[in-house]
Amino acid sequence: GELAKERDVVIQEIGEAADVPDDAVMEMLQTLAFGGHALGRPVLGTVESVAGHSSERLRAFMSKHYVATTLIVAASGAIDPDELAALAKDRFGARPAAPPRLRAPQPCYVGGAMHDPRDIEQTHVALAFPGSAAVDPDYFATRVFVEALGGGMSSRIFQSVREERGLAYSVYSFTDSYDDIGTVGAYVGADAESAPEAVGIIRDEIEAMAAGATVEEVDRARALLKSSMLMALESPSARTETAVGQLYAHGRLLPTEELKARLDAVTVEDVRKAAAKALSGAPSLAIVGAAEFAGVRKALAAGAH
Repeated sequence: GELAKERDVVIQEIGEAADVPDDAVMEMLQTLAFGGHALGRPVLGTVESVAGHSSERLRAFMSKHYVATTLIVAASGAIDPDELAALAKDRFGARPAAPPRLRAPQPCYVGGAMHDPRDIEQTHVALAFPGSAAVDPDYFATRVFVEALGGGMSSRIFQSVREERGLAYSVYSFTDSYDDIGTVGAYVGADAESAPEAVGIIRDEIEAMAAGATVEEVDRARALLKSSMLMALESPSARTETAVGQLYAHGRLLPTEELKARLDAVTVEDVRKAAAKALSGAPSLAIVGAAEFAGVRKALAAGAH
């Protein structure tokens, strides 16, 4: 039936994701960062878990989790709020409220290293370090730090890894924030010989920011974050997605002026602390490709200097 068909589609999707090195390296990174917690499991599931689903299990899952108390309905554009509320009530009003559930186990950052030594042209390396949850006081400082580190063409690792040394075509940083934990990370795609040096430089740049992030780079990163935030507001779908995330994490919508004010309140010292926080725990290192595992690990620990 329909369920069997969809199961097959998802299993094919799992296989496709495993075949794409930059997807595979990010899945590995999540597992390293969060260990056995649900956050460390593949979003698509495994072939075994998907194959084991029955219509009864899916219905039981939906009746337990898809309840009125966990449902958020958001919309952007030319829509009447009262009409939307009436429509939501009509479609979802019959869903049970369900008693308050116990929170999922608190995730904790783990760290570690993993290597998938595929014989491919380019080596894909993903790194993760302790970061900030979406509700943490230092969340905006972490965002500014990550933007300055590798958020664009003027960022530290783009300049030092790609422009100055030509070690990689693709190099960037990112932040992954949930409501109770977060990580900061970086990705670099390079040939096997260049990967260790590229990773060492990323380590060096984080250390340099912890020791002496500059006013200029903090101001530039802040301005870039503000402009990307305003550009996102021009897209109804992005506005809706942002609204859902804010309601889930904060229980309210955060006005644009408040977001700007929080970014403006970030100091150079805050950014240095965010960089130091990233270095405070064991890093997570995921590699897909032919680079020498020990060499990349050594570079991550010691830097390139």
